[in-house]
Amino acid sequence: MTAGEDERIRAYREAIRQLRDGRYTVELPADQEDALGELGRGLAALAGAMHTRAREEAQLQMVAEQTGAGFFLPQILDTVYEGFQGLIPYDRIGCALLDRAGPREEWRVVARWARSSAGEMEIQEGYAQPLVGSSLEPILDTGEPRILNDLEEYLKQNPDSDSTRRIVAEGIRSSLTCPLVAQGVPVGFLFFSSQEPHQYEDVHLSTFLRIAQQLSQVVEKSLLFQDLLQVNQRLKEAQEELKYLVRHDSLTGLLNRRAIQERLDEEVARGLRKGRKVGVILADIDHFKEVNDEYGHPAGDLVLKAVARTLAEAMRSFEQVGRWGGEEFLAVLSESDGEGVAVAAERLRAAVAQVEVPVGKGKKSLRVTLSAGCVAAVPEHRGWGEELVQAADDALYQAKEAGRDQVVIAELG
Repeated sequence: MTAGEDERIRAYREAIRQLRDGRYTVELPADQEDALGELGRGLAALAGAMHTRAREEAQLQMVAEQTGAGFFLPQILDTVYEGFQGLIPYDRIGCALLDRAGPREEWRVVARWARSSAGEMEIQEGYAQPLVGSSLEPILDTGEPRILNDLEEYLKQNPDSDSTRRIVAEGIRSSLTCPLVAQGVPVGFLFFSSQEPHQYEDVHLSTFLRIAQQLSQVVEKSLLFQDLLQVNQRLKEAQEELKYLVRHDSLTGLLNRRAIQERLDEEVARGLRKGRKVGVILADIDHFKEVNDEYGHPAGDLVLKAVARTLAEAMRSFEQVGRWGGEEFLAVLSESDGEGVAVAAERLRAAVAQVEVPVGKGKKSLRVTLSAGCVAAVPEHRGWGEELVQAADDALYQAKEAGRDQVVIAELG
């Protein structure tokens, strides 16, 4: 053995040791056309393959860590797009998910994410096509990836494929499609695409499938998270509806007796702290029993709703009205003196006097009037609201006795 051969063997041994230690950028002597040279070339190829595989594993580990950390799908897809450049062939990566609303015949494949260095993308987020009858359906059914290494030829054979026409227009010439499967259920597709034809071989499938497997977990978590968000939103809506129903009268939509009483108690407490008056208006629809007797209770309900709507629209920001019971309505005014509460009561009476309510078979228009008693006083104790309501009720009785359709002011304190 010559000195040169001995030196090359030592270099190859050192390279093997470095590879064993996980260092894949080894330096080898210049190859010669002999048996040792062939060994060196094989060793260099092995080092390159191991280096590529190590980088792939590192990127896959990063994807797995992001998956476990709860990263969202677009973030992880960005990591895939940026991290695997130079390791596996692609100029474009796209992800589409299944919209499985309704029966299978109505399922759609919807583009959710894409990045490309090939130019302007013709398939943007939201682009959707039916699943049934498409070339993606067999991938969904078999769970096997599909390689198309000549998309221009494929388009010639399938001229009606809009998605293929668009992807070819982007400059893409070959593609590899992997199914995304979560818990055994297909949820979408991952597309790797290249501007060069014949870029994909079976050797690429293992890496692509491992990426797809990781992304499937993300999709599964995203779908579960989305379901949780939807359930949470429905619960919030149900809670809001329940809160509304608890506080509002089912017929008129105004605050119910309990809620308007609470508002009165709040204003009384505020009046006690600040030494300011609280105003109360108790109003009643005149001759309401006659409306029910002559036109029926459905017509009475129409009148109640029309009057309630009119009162609500006539309220100022510091005023609140509720249905006190039957055809009676209670309004509470913040920091209002006797003159202010009287003006407010007259405003309400005048507004109701303008209302026409269609009732009866011929849709006859019925007008109604409103009587009201009002009072304003500085609270002397926390139960002062009851005394205010009683004073307003006494004044309302006086308005009724005096001929109705008028406002009477009570004096209290």
